[in-house]
Amino acid sequence: MPRPKSELTSVAKTVSIRLIPAHYAEWKRLEGAKWLRQQLSQSIKNQEPQKPHLYALRDHLGQLFRR
Repeated sequence: MPRPKSELTSVAKTVSIRLIPAHYAEWKRLEGAKWLRQQLSQSIKNQEPQKPHLYALRDHLGQLFRR
């Protein structure tokens, strides 16, 4: 029975670059694609807007409309 496609295989894009030997050695030391995926995930997480707590939002809106 075939396994279901994961997020990585269904819409994945390929990224390639040319590296000098020193850069390639560092890429391998950092574990290559695994490291890059972690960096990208962290970057996305850092860009997500902070969601205000619903009760704080309710209180703030209540103060605005009481004026």
